Amino acid sequence: MPYVGQKPADIISTAVDTVTGKFSGTLAVTGETTLSTHLNMGDGDKIKLGASSDLTIQHTGNDSRIIDSGTGDLFIGGNAVGVVNAALNEYMINAVSDGAVSLYHNNVIKLATASGGVNVTGGIGLGGTGAANILDDYEEGTWTPTLQNYGGTPTIESAIYTKVGRLVYASCAITLDGTSDASGFAILTLPFTSLNTDSSAQGGVVTFTDSDKDDITIMQGNNSAAASVMQTDGSTYTYNEFGNDKQLRCIIIYSTA
Repeated sequence: MPYVGQKPADIISTAVDTVTGKFSGTLAVTGETTLSTHLNMGDGDKIKLGASSDLTIQHTGNDSRIIDSGTGDLFIGGNAVGVVNAALNEYMINAVSDGAVSLYHNNVIKLATASGGVNVTGGIGLGGTGAANILDDYEEGTWTPTLQNYGGTPTIESAIYTKVGRLVYASCAITLDGTSDASGFAILTLPFTSLNTDSSAQGGVVTFTDSDKDDITIMQGNNSAAASVMQTDGSTYTYNEFGNDKQLRCIIIYSTA
């Protein structure tokens, strides 16, 4: 009869070496177990790790699960760690040591961490997913106002802007140099061109002036990067009327296309 007179260890060795070994119950192994091919387990079977089986790996037949029920943390380490699709050809998450952590949509980076914060590609939906809920731009900086047809050399100060979505907030301080000029007072080269619509109420406010005029308003044109210094009756001030040696500080608020 096979295996008669052999030691148990020799029987196991011979069985495993020559045929498919099948064992029931618990197989206790001291030392390492080396598999030459695969570890095949059925649906619902678990790989249990830890003295109390704190970490388990399982495929239920529908889902694949890695569960750490212990008191410590579950660490996944690597110089570059990626979460990819089943075909291993599209990233969903990619984390690089000492670098960016990137989130993907359809294998395109949409959000990535950076040393100064995060960078977003595309828009951010606030309160909804429709076009009206998407915030797709933020920018701030300086701009250089010029004056329409002004013959002198004005002093320009504090010309800054902030753009949030399509809304622009631009401010500046302009001091005329005393040159006599009967041209209409208009501020050119705003940082962005305004929305082209007649129904849009766009313009600005005067925050300070030493002019003796008290009915000054700022009108932003449609589809334009210019704003006119107006009287409340709708007529444009000339530089001389405003005061050709006076200062104007203003804020202009308008929408872009």
